[in-house]
Amino acid sequence: MLQLLFSVSTLSAMVRMSAPIAFAAVGSAYGHKAKIFNIGLESYVLTSAFFATWGSYLFESPFMGLLFGIAAGIVMSAVFGIFVLHFKSDPIVIGIAMNLSAWGFTTLLMYNIFHTRGSVMDPRIKSFGTVKRRCSPPAFPC
Repeated sequence: MLQLLFSVSTLSAMVRMSAPIAFAAVGSAYGHKAKIFNIGLESYVLTSAFFATWGSYLFESPFMGLLFGIAAGIVMSAVFGIFVLHFKSDPIVIGIAMNLSAWGFTTLLMYNIFHTRGSVMDPRIKSFGTVKRRCSPPAFPC
């Protein structure tokens, strides 16, 4: 059991799965330096993940999925910025509202587009391939 817990595959899966959370944490650090407390970062991640999946589904390309995900994150960030910076709303209230609305919005879209409320697996959804490691340095055996 401990061999599975501390294996290289578990470590690589942990790094791969925690990357979106790490990116959101970096964004939060930048917002904190600007004196804006953003609690709605989960809505950015959720909306970007949905639209990245949808973009990949529509065009059968991981690059279009990436483009859709980036655009969705920018739109969500702009909505937060408009409410907090322009309308002088409370960032905590707006963040909670964005988290709840993103959850409902993506669930609604998921049901209307993919006809499911859970996860979806479709052959048209393409993801990026694995990175192949070259074994050129002798210090790092493959």
